[in-house]
Amino acid sequence: MRNGNELAHRPGRRWLCSLLALAALALIIALFIPTASWAQDEATLVGTVTDSSGAVIPNAKVTVANPDKGFVRELVSNSGG
Repeated sequence: MRNGNELAHRPGRRWLCSLLALAALALIIALFIPTASWAQDEATLVGTVTDSSGAVIPNAKVTVANPDKGFVRELVSNSGG
């Protein structure tokens, strides 16, 4: 009759444990690394377009740009500037 120690020290058992550890590590990497590439830049801009006297300028053209990312967006302010 074999005892538990003989089964734990079988040749190939260490190889199997190493393979399972490597597979677990690969799974962890696969789950967490892509999240960095899914990250998106987001921003919220809030403000009022005014002239030099402080009066609001309705329907003013507002351009938001990030040249490093190649992002440009043009908007028009509402009736409240």
